[in-house]
Amino acid sequence: RLGSLHPGAGHDAVNAPAVEAAALLDLRVEAATGARGARCDLIWGGALLATVRARLEELGLAPEAGPRGSSAERRDPAQGGTPTSFVEVLSSAIASYLPPELPLALRFSPPTGALPFLPWERWLTPSLGRPLLRWPYLPSRTAAVGTPLEIAICGSVPRAKGDFLLTDHIVAAVAALRAAGPPARFHLFVDAERADELTARLAAEIVAGAVRVVPAAEAEPYGVARRRGPETGEDERSGAIASPWLRWLLGTTPPRLDLVQFVCHGFLSNGRGHLAFAESPLRNSDPDLSRFVGWRELVTCLDSCGARALVLSSPSDNWSLSGLFALADQVARGRPGPTAVHDFRLDPTAAALASTVRLALGGSRDGGALAPLPAVALYPPADLLRAFEAAEPPAPMAAPPGVPMAPGTTRSSSPRAVADRLYARIGSLGAGIQDLSFDLSAYGFESTAEEDSEASSDSPALRTWREKLESFREREANVSDPGLLYSVKKGIEGARQKIREIQSELRPSAPPPVPPAPPSPPAERWEEASKRVLERHTAEIATQGEAATERSQAMQEGRARALDYVLDLLESPDAARK
Repeated sequence: RLGSLHPGAGHDAVNAPAVEAAALLDLRVEAATGARGARCDLIWGGALLATVRARLEELGLAPEAGPRGSSAERRDPAQGGTPTSFVEVLSSAIASYLPPELPLALRFSPPTGALPFLPWERWLTPSLGRPLLRWPYLPSRTAAVGTPLEIAICGSVPRAKGDFLLTDHIVAAVAALRAAGPPARFHLFVDAERADELTARLAAEIVAGAVRVVPAAEAEPYGVARRRGPETGEDERSGAIASPWLRWLLGTTPPRLDLVQFVCHGFLSNGRGHLAFAESPLRNSDPDLSRFVGWRELVTCLDSCGARALVLSSPSDNWSLSGLFALADQVARGRPGPTAVHDFRLDPTAAALASTVRLALGGSRDGGALAPLPAVALYPPADLLRAFEAAEPPAPMAAPPGVPMAPGTTRSSSPRAVADRLYARIGSLGAGIQDLSFDLSAYGFESTAEEDSEASSDSPALRTWREKLESFREREANVSDPGLLYSVKKGIEGARQKIREIQSELRPSAPPPVPPAPPSPPAERWEEASKRVLERHTAEIATQGEAATERSQAMQEGRARALDYVLDLLESPDAARK
């Protein structure tokens, strides 16, 4: 029912998405010079187009996890303010390189840290104006759905967390999903004290047989959940279903479910997300501690009911939206099939929810066109990934105005990448300095032959030392210990020196001297003399150039470091304008 997952199942073209043809925003946490930050690489057609970095504090994340139960752990960065400066720079880079109609996929690469717990869709969609989906960890193709759809919606408002409009949210979800089609039958599970109100508001749908509010009395055989914290449960580690809410859902629904939706508070603990419930559908009296369901227990429940898609809906006054993002990310890593986080605060009428369900269950065949949805974070089925493929292979992109394109420079550590970052930062500081025009080629910003050029030789030794240099650079980005960092930097200097030595040995030797020609008429002698002068000057320039190359490379590295320092200064718009 979940569709094929492995290429060996005979669906290679569907289940192996063409990553090399997709437009991706690759997100990861990196450690540079001892400080942890976020790195965003814009990739299209397999080529790295731009790199934007941000401090974790700028994204609302603490660089170091606080002790258990500390205020740093209880914070909810997903509900914080938008990092305006970072979003403006990132959006400017994306708009400069990608066509406006091309969707963009968010791909979280290790180490991901807490980056999947953030509302990237809410931050980026308004400024980009393009569809934004999350790259699935286990892509699977969509399977044909039955008629009517079987949808279970489960919600709880535990006393230990704040109250929210559970009945309003469920009524809005039912109305939107019914209006969007196809025909569906709803099975609703709520706290006992809210069942009567929900039944009254959906009376017409209940009479029509489209909605069933499951009586809470049917949950009595499943008991009451034990009082324990989210990180200490044996059932969470084993994946066994202990929650009376999940056992109630499994015991009273049809054997086939197309969609399971939870409308609950989220909770984040030790980097793991949880759903917060009351003690049972019949009891909601604990004012201090909710009952939690983690990803292993949730995956077991979804597998047991054959659910094809999961939606975690955040109520308007959620305890922890980051907890729902974390839980969705963990479920997407452990189980194939569409998984989504939906925010009722941004989508009170559930219109975006209905569009998401159509995409998740119908794929690209009958789910409709992709649209920008800031209220939804979706790990889609493989069918939708075809929308991220470029219609034509991407052509080399032109540099932004005022910045020359350095040939052969593609890596983010090259001077060209530093120039791109500098231009993007200056362009984002405001209209007062947007007319600034500069030509970085006058300052020696050209690709370095030892690192960015591939045309000098195919020598195996040269390739080996280049690989070693790249390995040292990756280690430098992840090392924070000063002693190890010093050793890595010495290794980088040694690898660079070895590359220069090999390149000097591979350069062609000077041509043999030309024997003197016999006497010729004056005009010919003048032409030959001019050629000899030109050759002599060319040889002198070549000799001086070899010595100047090393100085030029050192100067370029110094300029790159200087511009990095400038970028740090430009973090403050007021300081930059001064």
